[in-house]
Amino acid sequence: MTLNEYDGYIRFMDEANEDNAIHMAWHILPRAAGDVMTGVMDDMPYVQNMGKADTYIDTYSLLAVSKRLEESEQPGGNRLFPDIQYVGVQTYPVPADFCGPEESFVMGFAVTTYDRSTQAAPTSFEFWLDTDNDGTDDYVVYNTPLAFASDIRNVTVVFDFAAGEGTPFFFLVHNTNSANNVLLFCGDQIGMNTEDFLKTSMGVTVRAWDYYFSGEYSDEIAGLNVVPLGERFFTVFEDDNFGYVELPPLSEKVGFEVEDYEDQLNETEVGLLWLYGPGAPSYNENKAWILTEQEVMLYMPAIAAP
Repeated sequence: MTLNEYDGYIRFMDEANEDNAIHMAWHILPRAAGDVMTGVMDDMPYVQNMGKADTYIDTYSLLAVSKRLEESEQPGGNRLFPDIQYVGVQTYPVPADFCGPEESFVMGFAVTTYDRSTQAAPTSFEFWLDTDNDGTDDYVVYNTPLAFASDIRNVTVVFDFAAGEGTPFFFLVHNTNSANNVLLFCGDQIGMNTEDFLKTSMGVTVRAWDYYFSGEYSDEIAGLNVVPLGERFFTVFEDDNFGYVELPPLSEKVGFEVEDYEDQLNETEVGLLWLYGPGAPSYNENKAWILTEQEVMLYMPAIAAP
């Protein structure tokens, strides 16, 4: 035990027989958390960390907003019901030899859920990609444990249907006890590089799968498209922090602005998705900014809830 750990026992007593008692151990590992606040001062929007721990803001273009499903997780039910809330995307250009021999990009798919997950292992988020828009999926990007029986750290795998094999380049970004997930992969893994910037559109379907308990899909968003580097909206924080900023505990106000490139290459993009971490309150772990005048489609799952 250390100063930041707490544990003990809960005792259940039989009123009719004091000798018939059972006890259950409990153990808590508290985690420091930031708490991001946004506001406007002198016509300048700002962010500020009001929490007692360092925090970061990681930003994405917002592709989809999904309704909360009627059925949800039940404590003690021995099952999960991953319920997608937001989906976002961000493209990161990288130099030659980072992903492959040519200049390329890393793409991040961000997906948040209405309920937190203690750890990532029981749920897989799948992004099915139709890269040539012929109606048949060419790749699927998904998270899975590194070694299911012995190492539940999750990696992001890109499975190539034509080659019949999958490759993991990055770990899944998921802070324990969190609703935020980011799946990173290289453009080379889906047959793309910088030559596809701003012109190659791929169809995207997002699914949430409880592969550990029920083996069932619980949520789906279809009809999306993504163009590499085609994000319309982009956040720039003070001191040229592009798309990402770290804030110390009880920070000063940090200004930001939103770049609008106006081209609507990702057809369903409606704004920005900000993710906070590595620790954040359950009520303030992410933020969606709706920045367009178009109607926001609230997606309902094509897959029936179990």
